[in-house]
Order: sequence, then C-alpha cells, then structure tokens
Amino acid sequence: MAEGCIKHVVLFKAKADADKEQLSAFESDAAAFKEKIPVVTDAYAGETFTTDRAQGWTHMLVVTIKGGKDALSEYSNHAAHQEYVKKIGSAFEAEKLAMDILV
Repeated sequence: MAEGCIKHVVLFKAKADADKEQLSAFESDAAAFKEKIPVVTDAYAGETFTTDRAQGWTHMLVVTIKGGKDALSEYSNHAAHQEYVKKIGSAFEAEKLAMDILV
C-alpha cells in the first residue's frame, strides 16, 4: 500500500426496523466507491458476525483513501459519498463511530 494512504473505518448500529434493501445497498454501494471516487482504492462494508463483542455495533465500513490527510475531505465531500450517506442513513441509528489512520 502506498505511503500516505488512509484507512477510514466507520461503525454503525442498525435500527431494529432497518430496511433490508438499505442494508444491502450499504454493502454494494460502498464497494462501488472504487469506481466512483478517484481517491478511493478499496472499500467494503458488512455486518459483523461477532455480536458478542461488538458492544451494539452491527455494521462496519472500511475505505482505503490514497493521498494522505487532505484526501479525506475529498472523499467526504464527493457526490457519491454524499448520496451514499443519504441513501443508507435511515437504516442506522444517529450514533456512529469513525476513525482514520495513516498507513
């Protein structure tokens, strides 16, 4: 992996009445970030299978962003990311946990 890449990780808590189509889009639309957002080199999302230690978090998004710290805002502000947030937003609780590391 190139120096200056970011691993962007976000944890979500699905609502009890979450729409199955939104949860499916959470995974498939995240994978499409690679083709839609120039600074994204990899992206995946899914539901945890280790619920006993997840402390209520049910889903995780992991995105690899090239270009160092400045590229994070390019990713965050990109139209594809903004559409994704709107599309999946109501399936999850408002509380999210996001962290970013340089690798």
